[in-house]
Amino acid sequence: MKIRKIRVYGYNELDANIQRKALAEYKVDLPEEWDEHFYAEVRLFLKLQGITFIGFEHSDFAYPCKDDGARITCILKDTDIPQAVGSWHEEWFEKTVEKDCRTFRGFGSFWHHLEQTCPDLVYRILSYVEHPFPNVEATKVEYLEKLDIHISSSTNIYCHENTLFPSTDIGEGILVPVSDEVMNAIQKDISLLEERLTHYIKMLSRYAFLKLRDFYEELTDEKEIIEGLVRLGEVFSRNGMYIADEIMKPDTTGV
Repeated sequence: MKIRKIRVYGYNELDANIQRKALAEYKVDLPEEWDEHFYAEVRLFLKLQGITFIGFEHSDFAYPCKDDGARITCILKDTDIPQAVGSWHEEWFEKTVEKDCRTFRGFGSFWHHLEQTCPDLVYRILSYVEHPFPNVEATKVEYLEKLDIHISSSTNIYCHENTLFPSTDIGEGILVPVSDEVMNAIQKDISLLEERLTHYIKMLSRYAFLKLRDFYEELTDEKEIIEGLVRLGEVFSRNGMYIADEIMKPDTTGV
């Protein structure tokens, strides 16, 4: 058995150049799960609004450029609209966001955004996909088999909200005979809902990106990192490597 002796150093004992090396390695070596809570918050924030989360992607903050961004992909299903419309303004919504989605507590819901920009649209949409008089079977009219709006990305490479676009699935389409005027009104409302949802998800993607970037900058703030490295104590070899990493290297120096 061969015994190796390695002298250990605290961060402040390292040469200035070695300190910079250790600092740089730490900044690009964050834990893989550093942004995991963001995914959970985005998912829940959308779920509270009746929107199904598909994915959240963002640029690599370690190598920033002017075109950095993020994109959220999701689906708004007609089956989730009625409950979402009836609950977004209730107190529990705000309380849940405050408790479990704190990142988005300053960001309004899609339904609030829609009410502010197109006050009557949501109720017209409901009339196309819902039974207008639930307790009277004879009056049942469902104009559309379904109305699912997908917000997807036009590329798998470039992460940015401007790559998002809508597509709508209405199943078999119109289920009852309607006049051209009604048909045009339905199509116009669907296009407007697509436009408003896409705009909202783009804004949410940009907001999430900025919040996540701020969090990354906190984690990689040099002053905070240096204080953390100092607190680790004598855990570095003379070349700035963590002792655990140094031990795993082959003994080729005789140190």
